Amino acid sequence: MLRKLQTLLSSLNIVVLERLGQGDFQPLTVVPRWFSTAFGVADQSQRLMVGEDLFFLSNFIIDAEEHWQRAGGELLWSGPWTEAADGSEVILEAGATTVEDSHVLLVKLLNETSTEMQDILQT
Repeated sequence: MLRKLQTLLSSLNIVVLERLGQGDFQPLTVVPRWFSTAFGVADQSQRLMVGEDLFFLSNFIIDAEEHWQRAGGELLWSGPWTEAADGSEVILEAGATTVEDSHVLLVKLLNETSTEMQDILQT
C-alpha cells in the first residue's frame, strides 16, 4: 500500500518531506526531476535544507513551524510561487501538516493543466 501511495503522489507531482529539525527535511517520496532541479535534492537519501536562499519557502517554513507547534491536524497551504528550474520556471505550492506526530512538508508542482491532472487521476 505504501508503494502505491508513493506512486500516486509522484504521479500527482507532490513531494512529501519529513521535518528532521529546523529547516531540515528528508524526502519520503521519489524525488522528481523538477524538484531536483529547483532544490538540488536528487534522491530520497539527500536532505533539503531550507535557508534564506530559498526565500519563499523559508518564509513559508516560519508559518509552518507555528502551525506544527499548534499541533493542528489540518493542512496549511502556502499559495503558489515561482521557482527557477532548468533555465525555466515552475509554479509550486507548499503545504504543512502533522501526521502521526511527524511534521510533514508537501511541495506540489502546479504546472499541469486540468486535462493532464484528470488523465493522471483516471490512470
